[in-house]
Parts: sequence; C-alpha cells; structure tokens
Amino acid sequence: MKLNIFQFLDKSPSAFHAAANACQMLQDAGYEQLDETSHWQLKSGKGYFVTRNQSSVVAFQYHGKTTGGFRLVTGHTDSPAPKLKLAGASFSNGSVRVPIQIYGGDIHTSWQDRPLGVAGRIAFLDAKKQAKTALVNINRPVAVIPNLAIHLNHGVNNGLALNPQSQMAALFAGKSVDDLVAELAKAAKQKIDTILDAELFLYDIQPATVVGLDNSLISSPRLDNLTSCHAAVCGLIAAKPAKGITPVIFLADNEEIGSRTPQGANSTYLHTVMDRITLAAKGTQEDTYRAMAASAMLSIDSAHAVHPNFADKHDSAYAPKMNQGIVVKHNADFKYATTSETASRFRALCMKHGIKLQDFVNRSDMPCGSTIGPTCSAELGVPGLDIGSALWAMHSCREIGGLKDHDDLIKAANAFLSE
Repeated sequence: MKLNIFQFLDKSPSAFHAAANACQMLQDAGYEQLDETSHWQLKSGKGYFVTRNQSSVVAFQYHGKTTGGFRLVTGHTDSPAPKLKLAGASFSNGSVRVPIQIYGGDIHTSWQDRPLGVAGRIAFLDAKKQAKTALVNINRPVAVIPNLAIHLNHGVNNGLALNPQSQMAALFAGKSVDDLVAELAKAAKQKIDTILDAELFLYDIQPATVVGLDNSLISSPRLDNLTSCHAAVCGLIAAKPAKGITPVIFLADNEEIGSRTPQGANSTYLHTVMDRITLAAKGTQEDTYRAMAASAMLSIDSAHAVHPNFADKHDSAYAPKMNQGIVVKHNADFKYATTSETASRFRALCMKHGIKLQDFVNRSDMPCGSTIGPTCSAELGVPGLDIGSALWAMHSCREIGGLKDHDDLIKAANAFLSE
C-alpha cells in the first residue's frame, strides 16, 4: 500500500490510525515488524519497524555496523482534537450529548458547525469475557458541536470564548446512549460484551482537498503533523544510505501535550531502539556512544506561513510563504533544535538537491511554540535542526498548506537519510 498525502490524511483520523498506516506502508515496502519483548536478530540490508502503544513508530534500515552513525528524522502522529468523555454521555433535551476534553492546544471555534466523525481506540470485553482493544473509525457525520444562534448571542461577532466543559459537548442526535455504543461496536468489527474504556476523538470527516485558483494548496485536518510523518516514511523507504550509516525515523505520539509518555519523545523509546541496533551488530556500549557522536537529526514539524490578513504577526525578515520552500526554524531559547552548524549543513544538502529553503524566527515580543526536536536532541546528545512546511491556521480543525512544499519535504527527508 503506497498512500499519497491525501490518502494518508484521510485514512489517519487519530494517532492510532496514523501509526497503523505508516506501519502498513513500511510493511508493504518489505519492512519487518519487531516486538520489543523479543530478541532481535537483524539481517543486513533489511528494514524493520517497532511500535509502542499502537500510536508511535520507530523504523530503520539495518546495514550491519553503525560506525557512520545514525541519520534520524522525527515527527509526531498526534494532533489537537476534542476527546470524548464517554462515561459522561447522556440523553439531554432530545439529543445524545457527550462532553469532551481538549487534547492539545486547539482553536475551539474551528470545531463548530462541522460534520464530525469519531475515531480512536476502545478497550472491551468480548463475548468470552476476554479483555481486548480495537481501533475504531466511525467515518460518517454522526456528531456536531453547533453554534448558538446570533439571536441568542448578540455579541458573538465581538469575540467568542467557549467553555469546553459546558459549551463544547458533541451532540449526536439519536434516541439513547446505546445508539452510540452500538456504532462503536460496529466500527470495531468485533462482538463486544462491555466497553471498558476508550480513547476517542472527534474529527472533521470532509476529505483533504485541493484549494486555490491554481490548485496549489491543500486543505485538510491534521496537516500538523501528518505531513511530516508521511514525508519521513516515504523518505526512509526510498533511502540509500552511505556505508556505515543507519537511517532511522521516529514518529512519536503525544507531542501536542508535552511528550511525557512512554510512547512520546520525552522517553527512552528512541534511545533504546538505537542501543538495540548497535547490540544486534555485536557492538559494545562504547560503539553505541561512538555512533551517537557521529549522528545527526532532522526534526520535521509544521511551520507558520505568513497570513495575508495578519502579516504583522510575523517579523518581516522571517515570514515564510507556502510553496516557496521548506522552512528552517530558529529560536534563541532552543524551542527549536537548530544551530548555525546544523542549519549550514542542511542548506548545503538542499542546494545539492535543488530544494529551496526559507527561515522562520518568531517576533521578539511573542512566545514561540516547540517541537520534539530539542527533546530528542538533548536525550540522545545528537545535534539537530527543525524544519517544516508552512501552514495557515495551525491547530485549527482544518489547516491549509502548500502541495509543492510536501513534495520538497519528502525529497529533503530522503536526502538527509541517504547522506
């Protein structure tokens, strides 16, 4: 299964589905799945991948000795979204009403008046009373978070501050909560006795689509950061590394909430896999340290394109535009991993491959977001840099990006992993 970016976005309504689709792409390209609890016997010239929590993936090509170090490309599988509080579901004023909590830093109002599906993972007892889990995707418009009519909220156009607890519950219509449970059981494609727990998210069911007079833009949910995951997988599959180089990609979960989970970047996950690669090559702990010292990292996460209606939100010297090059991101407080040394090496690589670059630095009077780049760089002791494709409306229910930028992102990931 080779998915283009539109297919990957549409088929990945949650981090669980994004990880599953990345694994399927790797498997179809000949990569073999490993189990963290088993002994690893790696064969030179083969590709491998390992998952954790069904939402995070590390994949690599194995070529024996790791004397040339690792080439690491990182991204994250999760995106901001309303998460259902399923136990609070009730039948209220003629509709099935399910309260939500906000996962990550979303734009609340962007979720209103949209046809929404439900996707994620459920834990349940099957007909034999065995505990199991299943990914679910109710890929049809079953929910909505409706606006209040202007007649009942005359000041709405002066600014709307929504209370997530009381004003953002998802409304499903239906006649009882059992209707929703039945839909989840149907989506799980298994016989369910009792749902024990759930990690379920709302998502915009409108497919990714081309936008613009010249068809140069893409409108879609979860561009941040599934574009990076897709680029990393495509780049790894096509990579032809130099002798002694081990190309690795890390698609981490939970970046949007700080990465402090076993499957997040602020864990030992990536470091452990890299240790095991060296050990599989019959190396010592010193060989691991030497490989780390010879390694380099490319963190890919979405960047801010200058917004024509809000151009003053950018420093005019660092105002990236969509379809005009990959963005190299810098920050004095190292919210991004980029240094002058890592940036210069990447610029030289992109010049060699004909890839255009732009630069982003926040306005000095505005705070800066961050990525998993600094976390991974610090955890591993590997120098890195942060790049991304430029977006409008980042963290909205629906974001806008440049099609050419995504092609360049794949090209850059492949070049980095192949050097």
